[in-house]
Amino acid sequence: MYYDFQCQSCRHVFEKEKSIRDDSNEKCPKCGNESLRVISGGIGILGKGIKPSDCTGTAASCPSAHKCGMGCMH
Repeated sequence: MYYDFQCQSCRHVFEKEKSIRDDSNEKCPKCGNESLRVISGGIGILGKGIKPSDCTGTAASCPSAHKCGMGCMH
């Protein structure tokens, strides 16, 4: 799973893939100081869902594109 982290020093926010069982903090890629996982409210999924065939291959046109522009989520 991907989690958001925020640096306690420079406030930089970044994303990191970690095991759901790994609750350790991460080092900030900008300044190297300790970063804490950001707690979010999660997401809800409504409707028929999104199939890989719904995507045209570009993040801008994909309804499940990741918000930071990293591309499709399927």
